Amino acid sequence: VLRLLQYLVKFGYYMDVEDVRKLLPPLLSLLDGQHDLPFPKDKLKANSKETQKAVQSYRHSGRFEVSEEAEAIVSAKFQAMKALDLLLTFQRNLRLKVFVTMFKQAEQGANKKKIQNALEPLLYDTYNPARQKKKALQQQKAVLKELREMFNGSAILDIESTTSIIMDLSRYKYEEMVVKSLDILNKLYSSQMDMFTLAKRAQILLTHDSAYVHREIQRILPTLRRLARSKLNDQQVALITEVLEQLCEFCHLPKTLDEPHPMNQDIMISHGILDILLEILSQEIDSRLLSEQYKGMETVFKKTLSLLSLLSRENQEVQNQIFPSLDRLLDVSIVRSELAMALKEVFTDNQKVCLQVQPRQIQRIVMLAADCQHTAPEFLVLLKTLVKVEGLELTIKRNQALVMKYLMQTFKKSAYVLDLPEEEREQILTNQTDSGHLTYFINLVDLLATCAEGENKFIESLCQTILPSDEILCVLNNSQIDSNLKRPFIKFFFWVYMKASNSLVESGGSDLQHD
Repeated sequence: VLRLLQYLVKFGYYMDVEDVRKLLPPLLSLLDGQHDLPFPKDKLKANSKETQKAVQSYRHSGRFEVSEEAEAIVSAKFQAMKALDLLLTFQRNLRLKVFVTMFKQAEQGANKKKIQNALEPLLYDTYNPARQKKKALQQQKAVLKELREMFNGSAILDIESTTSIIMDLSRYKYEEMVVKSLDILNKLYSSQMDMFTLAKRAQILLTHDSAYVHREIQRILPTLRRLARSKLNDQQVALITEVLEQLCEFCHLPKTLDEPHPMNQDIMISHGILDILLEILSQEIDSRLLSEQYKGMETVFKKTLSLLSLLSRENQEVQNQIFPSLDRLLDVSIVRSELAMALKEVFTDNQKVCLQVQPRQIQRIVMLAADCQHTAPEFLVLLKTLVKVEGLELTIKRNQALVMKYLMQTFKKSAYVLDLPEEEREQILTNQTDSGHLTYFINLVDLLATCAEGENKFIESLCQTILPSDEILCVLNNSQIDSNLKRPFIKFFFWVYMKASNSLVESGGSDLQHD
């Protein structure tokens, strides 16, 4: 029943303050252990001295001890505490809503001479809360009065009695009870500061389009949350795909897929969509059963990663939020190509996350590239993004060295195209084989060239061993190879051979034959 209550609170069934206030007395009564009994109530009818003594002893100390009899009671109280925690979140959100309304009223009433809102002075940069003049003190008093009334009016709990109950719960000799009770106490006494912290990040939607997006996301998100961890039938796959497609459309400007919509991105993130997307992608799926049991999940995963990619595009706040989940995302076992492109958007032009990525994570990406090869050549594009912050024209030397290290460790698999005979490589470059091999070849040469940027002698030496200059010249002089495909080879030749040394003699450039 208490778990059901948690879901009802979590999914917004208790949206009215009066409903919440009616719910709290029985919930707090359940949490209050001072009225607990060591045996059923019917045994109290005897009312003997021994019974009263047993009850007093139990209430004083016995109920806090670890025992088999106490397990069920402690479990019920813990679930009730989780429900109370959610109600405190409801109180914080309610206060934030009221506070934002007060801000809007103050902002709309600014510069009106007849009646000045008490909070209006706070809108201006000239306001100084440290002033001690009489007029300034009167303003501060009026502001504090407004805020105090707002906090008291939106309070759903009596803080003293609730504190007494929570302090009592912290005496139970169960680790989860102690941790949860202290967490609730912290939330209870920092609720006002938490509200102000949230208010700094609050978004006020000024346009009809933004308000429409907000309402639509509110409407469809419960459906997405409900289906996130379910085993989906064909009908549910169609439904979740439709929802994800609609959310994807919100992430970019109308009719321009490449132009992100920053406001809509932020609205969606504020609704907590990232956690839901990660839940969908966390499902364990056996790729061997993809065509049978998990037929529709491939489509769902593709759409989910597409949405994740669109959310991250050119939005560093979103990129920073997704980055801590990198290990979870690398565990996605299907649609590896789409996964690589989604992760590329997380790192694009974000120096901070490129510097934070761990060596083991870079190794993992190289291993994925080596395992997938031509079926997911996009992993090489992801590695290139880690190596160079394109927007800043900044190469990250640590990442360059790590990528080269792990490429050399897995050379037979990760650079398989370079181990092929010259005839087979020419067939790949003239597009006579699977296009995936061509994309992989081009991406690999581009990655190696990017790793060589910055005149790193060791990497230049490695690259010269991997791809000799005469092989590059053969590619550049081959008229059957498309000119666009030659660009990575020219880039490689420039950084590895022409830029590598101060003199032509050192680079071997003097030995090249010229027509």
